[in-house]
Amino acid sequence: MTEKGFLTNVYKRGITYNLRKPQLVITNLRKSIELWAIYRLPSSKNQTMKVVLTLFTFLFIINCQAQHKDGSVYFSPRVGYLDIDGFAPRPFGGMELEFMVSDRWGIHYTILGGQNYFHMPLMPIVGALAGFIVGSTKSSSDSSKRNVGMGIIVGIIGALIPEGISYTMPISTRSKLYVAPYISPLQFEYLKTKGGGQDGFAGGAVGLRFHQYFGEGKSRISPYFEYKIHYAKDLHPGFSAGLMFSWALGH
Repeated sequence: MTEKGFLTNVYKRGITYNLRKPQLVITNLRKSIELWAIYRLPSSKNQTMKVVLTLFTFLFIINCQAQHKDGSVYFSPRVGYLDIDGFAPRPFGGMELEFMVSDRWGIHYTILGGQNYFHMPLMPIVGALAGFIVGSTKSSSDSSKRNVGMGIIVGIIGALIPEGISYTMPISTRSKLYVAPYISPLQFEYLKTKGGGQDGFAGGAVGLRFHQYFGEGKSRISPYFEYKIHYAKDLHPGFSAGLMFSWALGH
């Protein structure tokens, strides 16, 4: 297959997108990319490429199925205030993605920043380190080669593990008010101390959110409060509180 033929194949397969059958579209696109891999890559790398593509396909199918459920993915700009032991209190802002894997259960990923402060999910860091270690080891079948493909897979899987999980319950369906307790055990935070020092910490939190929905659930406002600790000799206990403004994606 020529490169022109490959691009034509991708165009014909991808342009016939049907929102009711996203799995078929993804499968067709994956087959096209596999053809390109066979055409472009040495044969020794074809199997690794197919494993990576199959993993992406599986994850995208799950996301496409979820995104076609009512209000399944929420994008949330948020602001708040952090006050924990050993560090000066500070305001922050950022964003969050919440994927509703069912009507009640959700998983979330959060990135926040402020003066001398940064927050993100822990697992992308762990996944990157684990993937580097695995990718640096030699293949059992050929000692002259590294397990780069497996290292990439380990890194991707690690990065996709969510920061936390929530459970949403109605308080008043008539007024569209809900409460969502959550646990967020896989956080990473970088802060500067009061004395001028700085450090990065793995940590966790438990909290509570109140969701006030508007319209048909396409938007909501959510005040929240959480109790936090760091996984260190000094736990740095404290709290974080603030407000989230959310919009449903894919409605």
